[in-house]
Amino acid sequence: MEAIKTAYRIAVVPSLPAGQLAGNGEIRVIPSGSQGGVWICSAGNVWRYMAAMLVTALDSGVLAGNAVTLAGVIPANCLLMGVTAQVTVAVTGSATWDLGDDVDGDCYGAALAPALGTQANVNTYDAGLAAPIYNRAAALRSDIIITNDGANPFTGGRILIRIYSLVFPYPV
Repeated sequence: MEAIKTAYRIAVVPSLPAGQLAGNGEIRVIPSGSQGGVWICSAGNVWRYMAAMLVTALDSGVLAGNAVTLAGVIPANCLLMGVTAQVTVAVTGSATWDLGDDVDGDCYGAALAPALGTQANVNTYDAGLAAPIYNRAAALRSDIIITNDGANPFTGGRILIRIYSLVFPYPV
């Protein structure tokens, strides 16, 4: 059996130019803005929106108290691919910190070190509870929560967080 060979031309462009024709099978990646996502040109030179990879970058602000909640930052109706974090200013007060969401308080990292440069990534995930997860509206995860060690409140520190998700349109 011979493999089917399809050639695609991929271009990163700022937007889809009005009236510009493209070849069948051409793919364009638009990094951001109202047209951000992956587009493919189908028969008849019609552009179809395929998917968008959303990367949301967040700064925790100065950590204080027992928990910091970044409310409503996880998109609804998406495939949540992952959440990463890195300590950008050493965490003080608490001996460790957890990274989770409003469903599971430490699914992205538990008992993480407060030191500058500490990272939460796929290696710190709670297997089966973190990502990838289809985040539909009925089982919505929406908040990212940074929690202290349970004994000592945060007195300082900052954490940079990135949320990676895919959004798919309805077929047209």
